[in-house]
Amino acid sequence: GEDVGWKGVVTVRVDKREDGREVEARVRKEIQGLEALINKSNHPKSNRDVRRRDPVTPQDTEEESKNSERRYESWINLISKAIQYMNLGNMSKVVLARCVPYTPPGAINVSSTLSSLSASFPECCTFFIKLPRRPAFLGATPERLIRLRGTRMETEALAGTIGRGRNADEDMENGAKLLASLKDRKEHQLVVDEIRGLLAPISRNLNIPPVPSVRKLKNVFHLETNIEAELRDDAELFDLVEKLHPTPALGGTPRDVALKWMAKNEGWERGWYAAPIGWSDREGNGEFVVAIRSALISEQDSKVWLFSGCGIVPGSNPESEWEETNVKLRAMLEALRADSEA
Repeated sequence: GEDVGWKGVVTVRVDKREDGREVEARVRKEIQGLEALINKSNHPKSNRDVRRRDPVTPQDTEEESKNSERRYESWINLISKAIQYMNLGNMSKVVLARCVPYTPPGAINVSSTLSSLSASFPECCTFFIKLPRRPAFLGATPERLIRLRGTRMETEALAGTIGRGRNADEDMENGAKLLASLKDRKEHQLVVDEIRGLLAPISRNLNIPPVPSVRKLKNVFHLETNIEAELRDDAELFDLVEKLHPTPALGGTPRDVALKWMAKNEGWERGWYAAPIGWSDREGNGEFVVAIRSALISEQDSKVWLFSGCGIVPGSNPESEWEETNVKLRAMLEALRADSEA
């Protein structure tokens, strides 16, 4: 490649009482620091370069690398913009998501992909939606929106995330780190408070644990608060779905402000992603989940769109949020690749 010339100037404040050898030693130390900075900047594969990559886009050609780089820069700018807006006091949280195209190496077998997801995430709800002449929509979501049996209702706050460790010790450390994270606890509490405010007026009894627990999935840990309510007799399932969705775990808070900001700035139409999906019987019982950790798959022309999101609060770090979405993307990607290798 082309050599890049660097010219640096080191400035050292000198006290007239200092010995000349002491001054020389300080100058050499400053020069060494400058040289280290230059070497790091010239390194072709720094850690920052690796972080910029997403797990979906191949890196085999210069154009593919540029596509990944553009997605990274766009995401960092979006998160930074959201944080700036929140720092003005306009909203407390917004949930932003990525839609990443993926071209599989071979034909797609949706049935095999679903089997892989179900085996990898048995504690999640694996779902599949297919309409005539439309792409298939599928995923494995950990998040229940509502379960209703008569007047007994269950829901949950699921917000705050950290990746699993590489071994048992790191796993335990990451779980403890998540529980101790002020940023993640605040993000989680926003969801709990919103659900409490929505359910309290229509509940006879409302049970919300004072502190969250840690939910363990194959790829991540989440903060989770299970919420139970005994509702008044006039509460109906679809009214409750409309009231709860989207919680701050999916939209943000204040809800209207966050959704408006998201629609204006996110840059793509979510469609079914993060929508409520579920069932109801003739007695009004039913269960709905939210369609996250998902993908849209066109078997006919072998095209895939992967979805992944995360909650943004004023204390968020854009690069950390980028990596969180990558961890979530990899789960669906592994299911698709297992399908192609089967």
